[in-house]
Amino acid sequence: MKAAILFLITLIFSANVFAQLPYFAITNFDQTNELQLTIDTSNQNIWQIGAPDKTIFTEAYSNPNVIVTDTVNAYPVNNISSFEILLPYGYVGAGSQLYFRYKINTTAGRDGGYVEFSHDHGATWYNVIYDSLYAQFGGELSVSGYYSANDTLFDGTPAFSGDSSNEWQEAFIEFGIFCVLRDFVDTINVRFVFKSDSTFDNLDGWEIDDISVAEYQCSDVEEIARSTFDFTVFPNPATDKISLLMNKPLISGKIFIYDGIGRRVMENQLNSGTKESSLDVHSLPPGIFQLVLQSDLGNYSRKFVKE
Repeated sequence: MKAAILFLITLIFSANVFAQLPYFAITNFDQTNELQLTIDTSNQNIWQIGAPDKTIFTEAYSNPNVIVTDTVNAYPVNNISSFEILLPYGYVGAGSQLYFRYKINTTAGRDGGYVEFSHDHGATWYNVIYDSLYAQFGGELSVSGYYSANDTLFDGTPAFSGDSSNEWQEAFIEFGIFCVLRDFVDTINVRFVFKSDSTFDNLDGWEIDDISVAEYQCSDVEEIARSTFDFTVFPNPATDKISLLMNKPLISGKIFIYDGIGRRVMENQLNSGTKESSLDVHSLPPGIFQLVLQSDLGNYSRKFVKE
């Protein structure tokens, strides 16, 4: 099986490369719920969707609803609760991104939550910081805003833990991989797990809002070879202004900027023949944004951080 997969990966070089054309799916637990979400149905599960009414957690990021470890009560002892999101066929291409906002209110180093991925329909799960499948086959796994291997729970599991001071935090993960065939990776299961120890601390737990997924599709290598186009976005992170520097001039081009939940927040028309352009982004809130360039040479995308 492994040899067959490696053979398929080899075929990629003669068929596909990144085209970086983004598509978005969003779940905000209100009117927009485009991702397939399943909450564990065991008796001890405490994940609930609704308006938070707790000591610390009193509002959603995008009102009124979140998914939270009980909308009213403090989390109990000896608890393991989870929910899953399916990144289906059509969301696993040249690269995929998963983004969400969260608050955490737990006993640091004891209780908390972590994110797992499965590439075999739930048979095997990897903590996000240990997911090595993509690296094995030439891809990259990039995380931002997550815990480290040293941020652990009572049982040694790396996880979000402690107190986010009632401030919404951002977590972002990007799968960068060659354009694998759909028979190899047709879905990715994402599992959010909350875990507590045997001491009751009367704390709120973990709440999550605005989960979004972006995909980057594949295209023919001939199409990209014709253009051999590339560009850079700087500075990154940015505060007031970002600049684009291109390796060849465009006949026509337009820039779009999307926020973490897929909303278009800015657009700008480029002048014909330009190789440089600047955008004023001082009005954007702090966060992770996607810059999309649509041009006569193709469609491209870059991620940048606004501080």
